[in-house]
Amino acid sequence: MKRNIFGLDFSAAKDPGNKIWMSQGHLKKDRITVEYTESAKSLWGNLGSKEVYYEKIRNLVLENSSGVFGMDFSFSLPEECLDGANWNDFINNFHKNFFNAKYFRKYCLKMTGGREKRREVEVEMGAPLSPYNLWIYKQTYHGMKDILSPLMGSVSIIPYTQAIPGIPWLLEVYPGLILKERNIYIPYKGNENESTKSQNRRLMVDELTSKSFDGLDLEVDESCIENMKKNAGGDALDSFMALLVTYRFYKQFLDNKK
Repeated sequence: MKRNIFGLDFSAAKDPGNKIWMSQGHLKKDRITVEYTESAKSLWGNLGSKEVYYEKIRNLVLENSSGVFGMDFSFSLPEECLDGANWNDFINNFHKNFFNAKYFRKYCLKMTGGREKRREVEVEMGAPLSPYNLWIYKQTYHGMKDILSPLMGSVSIIPYTQAIPGIPWLLEVYPGLILKERNIYIPYKGNENESTKSQNRRLMVDELTSKSFDGLDLEVDESCIENMKKNAGGDALDSFMALLVTYRFYKQFLDNKK
């Protein structure tokens, strides 16, 4: 059984050090202890380019063979965009077929007749945007190109590749699921109406950290709680929710294998 649970709030922003956030927790019996919720800049310093931070993420994954990593970008695309290729071949050849993010989005629109189409799983989970929507296509592109493709063969990417116990596992997660379940889907990101959003974040963090999650007791370090409340972009909170959903998806996967 995996022991370390990670939640990644991924980003393709120009300022990746402050936009990428990671939460790590340790799983033991009926308790998960959340040890940190930190930005990439806080974890690794001011590294400048996206590519260097992406390398750090890959290294972190590879260093944690007992880890399950939940990442909040799309791991696949609508069938039309795969154009008959199986998922493994599509990801393995991603960097060859898509030389930049704009071309990637243009290709996807062409293959779907100009529509921003969501996958069935995205519709089921309530994800509002297509993987190649104007707001997130760069995130999808860099997630596939700089995280999934280089890690192919060294990790298990669930459910697309075989789940091998002795190597890290990667899962695609939807952090917003928890907010809808708890009926706290309220504005919490950005500097507009800052006072209201700050108050909302505090309410949300208190709600999420004061109760058990899917039968697990939660023990959250005080520094994690403060980071989630203070981070105006909401990325810290997103990484924490990604961690919780990662545990859920991991547990569901194990239960389905029985």
